[in-house]
Amino acid sequence: MLKNETELLSMIKSFFDCGTLWYYHKDSIVWFRLRDINSIKNKNIPHFLKYPLRGTKYLGFMSFKEAFHIIDSKKHLTEEGINKLYSISKGMNTGRKLPVNVYYSPNHTKENYINYVPINGHYINGFIAGDGCLILHLGKIFGTIRLSISQHKNNRLLIESLTKYFESSLKVYIGRPNDIEISLSGVKL
Repeated sequence: MLKNETELLSMIKSFFDCGTLWYYHKDSIVWFRLRDINSIKNKNIPHFLKYPLRGTKYLGFMSFKEAFHIIDSKKHLTEEGINKLYSISKGMNTGRKLPVNVYYSPNHTKENYINYVPINGHYINGFIAGDGCLILHLGKIFGTIRLSISQHKNNRLLIESLTKYFESSLKVYIGRPNDIEISLSGVKL
């Protein structure tokens, strides 16, 4: 994150009681890094199992967990283990191949699923901090404020669930070729 978000990352570090803050690019960017095997195993993974991610980030976490298991079990010391880790890394984030026009939503995000986890204000706050943008524009005649959240197009169901949470007539917009966005704005005369 940008350096002005250091306090937020410090709170995350404090919450997990592990990790380090790492500054990059002439100290303009700060990262929260967690590399300690025991902390990943006993704090990070259990947290995200109890409070699962939504959209394709959930798939990324599941890949991370699979890779961690390979390392924790020392299988990464074999050629087969290294090849599996390489395969996992190539299939994460933008390397993940989903069928065209298929929108991903983990089961825990589906209202009729037994382990459904509803969206709440805490989730929204965290989501906006990571993937949202608050904009204030003051013109000579009009002032506008806008909350904008963008995601990869495969996360359309996630964006629609956020729209439903706001109980508003928000619209889902197509952004850049692979992005979708919701925007909540107000105008004052």
